[in-house]
Amino acid sequence: AALNTQLQAKDSEITTLKADKVKLEAEVDKLKQSSSTSGDISSKDLTALEDTLNDDRDFYRYTSDFGTLTFDIEVDEYRGDIEIDMYIDSKLDADALDALKDDYRDFDDFIEEIAEEAVRTFKNSDITINVYNGTARSNPSSIVEYEYDGRLRDSIQDAR
Repeated sequence: AALNTQLQAKDSEITTLKADKVKLEAEVDKLKQSSSTSGDISSKDLTALEDTLNDDRDFYRYTSDFGTLTFDIEVDEYRGDIEIDMYIDSKLDADALDALKDDYRDFDDFIEEIAEEAVRTFKNSDITINVYNGTARSNPSSIVEYEYDGRLRDSIQDAR
């Protein structure tokens, strides 16, 4: 009778361990799937995006009634999100900045296309785009910061 009781206890323990194993395996599979779809960010992918943005005229050049702006674009990652810094090659004066703000619909569309290009590579990342007046080495001033999470937030129109 004592052996039979011990056997039942061991059978119950085995059943519990098997159920725990199934739960853990399911959790591991879920984590693996999440990891593979989370858009792990590699420096190679960041560099490739930066090269694309700096090599394609649709991304590094903006043309409007007041002229053409060219940008030097840098791409980085911060806590799983993508940060794109855009530096205007030639510093804009107050009149040119006002003209850019007046052209906000087209400029915001231009920025949104850049964000959409970034999302093609980094599907599950939010995108931040900072536009600076001046080159990276010239202590540029920030013009505007955009957030993109499937929808563009902020506008050049609201820039300070």
